[in-house]
Amino acid sequence: MTVRIEMRQTRTLEEGPIYRVKNTILYATGIQKEVFVFQVVDEEFSHVAYPYDMENVPVGKAAAAEAGNNYYRALEVTRDYDTLNTATEFAVHSRGRVSFLADQYELATEGFEGEDDYIYES
Repeated sequence: MTVRIEMRQTRTLEEGPIYRVKNTILYATGIQKEVFVFQVVDEEFSHVAYPYDMENVPVGKAAAAEAGNNYYRALEVTRDYDTLNTATEFAVHSRGRVSFLADQYELATEGFEGEDDYIYES
């Protein structure tokens, strides 16, 4: 299985000044598109999903609340910052985390199992 995630990141300067970063998953194969994890109680963004989250955190707030889960997944996250530095850090970090998820998901779900023979000599 190949995992591919296509994400659009939109960075805008809003009145304030507010530095806004919006990440949207446009396409995914081998994995669900909802990779951003939020807290049910206050709908605050928590983190980009780990492989565990992809298997155990429901999509959507209603599904999470019904299942008694404290977190839910969504396909988009928008964060506002009052400094350019923190906005840039979030932008770079979130791109890296989505890339990490794409790399690790296949390994976590299919890449570990198997059987290999090893020979060691001296």
